[in-house]
Amino acid sequence: MVYFPTVSTRGTVFLFEFWGCGSRAMRDGQEMATLLRRVSRKLGTEVVHSAYRRFDTGGIGGFSTFYDGHVAVRTFPEHGYAMVDLYLCGEGVDIDVISVFLK
Repeated sequence: MVYFPTVSTRGTVFLFEFWGCGSRAMRDGQEMATLLRRVSRKLGTEVVHSAYRRFDTGGIGGFSTFYDGHVAVRTFPEHGYAMVDLYLCGEGVDIDVISVFLK
């Protein structure tokens, strides 16, 4: 059973798939955390906590918790591919900001 609440969370979930990525952040959790701090400022929020782990394949997985949301990232640099799950409270989010950090 799937439950769809009728109460607004006053936030938005974005799921992204990026292909053709070549950023150093695809392989480096510290670099990804740095990029996400930059992105969070452009989105009008701030990173409260980040944790990333490197996998044997060279990719990373992890998350950053924002003051008013979160982002989870899993990268596959051997395929130039990354998945991003972003949740932000509020309205009027400029999602184009997210696409620049994995280029």
